Amino acid sequence: MIAVETDGVERGVIDTMKPPALERHTISFPETTGPIILRRRSGGGIFIAGGVAWKSELRRVQVINGGWGGSRVADWTTTDQVYRAYGGLPTVGADLTVICLTINDWNNGTTPAAYKTQMGLLVDKALLSGDVLMMTGTPSDPAQGKAAYPAQQAIAAAAIEVAAAKGLATPIEGAALFGGAFAPGLMFDSVHPNAAGQARIAEAVRARVMI
Repeated sequence: MIAVETDGVERGVIDTMKPPALERHTISFPETTGPIILRRRSGGGIFIAGGVAWKSELRRVQVINGGWGGSRVADWTTTDQVYRAYGGLPTVGADLTVICLTINDWNNGTTPAAYKTQMGLLVDKALLSGDVLMMTGTPSDPAQGKAAYPAQQAIAAAAIEVAAAKGLATPIEGAALFGGAFAPGLMFDSVHPNAAGQARIAEAVRARVMI
C-alpha cells in the first residue's frame, strides 16, 4: 500500500497488493506549497512512471513527450511486459496522440510492410482514448551514413497509408517542412533537428491542433 500525503495529512491510499498492471490514480488535495509525499505503508512492489500536479479549476493543455531515443515502431508494440508503452497508452488516456515514428525505422532497415502492420496496431491502441495525428520525420542525411532518400520516402509513404486506412487526418509531413531533403541549417546532426528545426515542427503541430 502507498499513502499519498500533503501538509502532514493523508490524502489517499493506493493498493499495490494486486497482479502486475499499469494504472493511473488521481488524488485530490487542497493547494499546497509543500512536497507531495508518497509513503510506503505495506508490501507490494511498485514502479512510479510519473506524476503531475495541477490546479483543477484551471483550463490547460498538457503535453507529454512519451518517446525515447532509438525507438522503432516494433518497440512500441512489444507486449512482453505490462509496463511497455503499448499497454500504457490507454492508461495515459490522451485526448490526442501525435505519432511521429519514422526516422529510426528508415535508418534501421524496417520494411514498409512490417512498418504498416506494426503502425496499424499502434494507431488502434492510441485510438482507444482519443484522436490520433500522424507525422513523418524530418529527412536524415544519407551523406552521413543514414538511409538513402528512397528508403526514407518508402517509410514515410507507409505512415501516410496507415493514416488513410485508419481514417485519420492528413499527416504532417516532415520532409515538406524541411524543404524535401536534409536541411543542414535546421539540423543539429544527421537525424536531429536543432532549435530552429524543432520550432518549425512545433509550430506545424500547434497550427494543426489549434492550441
